[in-house]
Amino acid sequence: MTKIKILFAINCMNIGGAPSVVYNQIKYLDREKFDPYLLTLYPSKPANFLSQMDFLPKDHQKHFHLKRRSIFDVSTLHAIYRYLKEERFDVVYTHLFLANFLVRSLAILARVPTIVIFEHSTYFNKSPWQVAMDRLLARFTSRIFVSTEEVKRFTIEQERLPESLFSVVRNPVSIPEREDVDLEALRDRAGIKVGDGPISLTVGRFSDEKGQQVLIEALARIKSKLGRARFLLVGHGPKEHELDALIGHYSLREQVRLIHDPERASEYYHVADWFILPSLREGQAIVVEEAMLAGLPIIASRLEGMGNIIEDNVTGYLFDPGDRAGLAERIIYAIEHPDVRQGLIERVRASAQRTVSPEQQVREFERAILITPV
Repeated sequence: MTKIKILFAINCMNIGGAPSVVYNQIKYLDREKFDPYLLTLYPSKPANFLSQMDFLPKDHQKHFHLKRRSIFDVSTLHAIYRYLKEERFDVVYTHLFLANFLVRSLAILARVPTIVIFEHSTYFNKSPWQVAMDRLLARFTSRIFVSTEEVKRFTIEQERLPESLFSVVRNPVSIPEREDVDLEALRDRAGIKVGDGPISLTVGRFSDEKGQQVLIEALARIKSKLGRARFLLVGHGPKEHELDALIGHYSLREQVRLIHDPERASEYYHVADWFILPSLREGQAIVVEEAMLAGLPIIASRLEGMGNIIEDNVTGYLFDPGDRAGLAERIIYAIEHPDVRQGLIERVRASAQRTVSPEQQVREFERAILITPV
């Protein structure tokens, strides 16, 4: 059987949601059927997935340096076009707008037989020209993958595209094994002391849509009731300094720890007792499924589709997005009723075994690729 030569193209491989999808899809891809390659448009930050990708040969990785991340860097675009022509890929598969726009356009010009893109979330902030370009390029696109029905419906409406162009493919999710994690080092890094607890964790980019400000302001409402409870906010991003200042403003430094440690973010699940998702917008909410793999009960925003992952009062607790009072109420309930946690853990683990398997999710991705018309 001839292997399908597939190029994964993305802006960069910084630690984050979309790069984690690329990482896991390449890692678990069936090498009997597929020959994967990776292209990045510009250099990744020190905290990236590339250092962990020993399963992908270096000669299967091509890293460009798009100057100023500009769509007008003609010399780099020409180099990418030559690479696509020379390698003769069967499939080019792109992620995030810049790669979806530039690499997809060049793949069309290079006459790649199958061109697939992934829309990761409900992108309310796309500009009119971005929406117009996506709509135009969709005419030459074999398939658009999305992680949820909600993202599919949003993208169909935003770009006025036919439903037949879309396939729902769940993002693969994985976390490090507990025995491979230095738990003591993580506790030291987080400032967790003997007697602290329960430990609640949120993982994500420090940005408006992830809602860390909502969590901090909810905790400020109930500061006097927190006791030894601790809250770890792990990630990186543009709002880091603002969030740190907000923690100081509410005198929450003893209770809330802002931790810039994106490279090891997925390890922190193993030192937590609860996971909190305060997001205002998400696609698949990969971090929730990662937390479920670790057996953590969830307190999460009732985003569209979240009910398909978290069953309220069964595997966790839901609150309305942005509702500080509602979030505070559920946190206090968790703190004051520690006995409910064990029952939630058992149900979370059972749910994760049924629904969260990186191997199974990548098999679904492979089937979607194999049935995509050339």
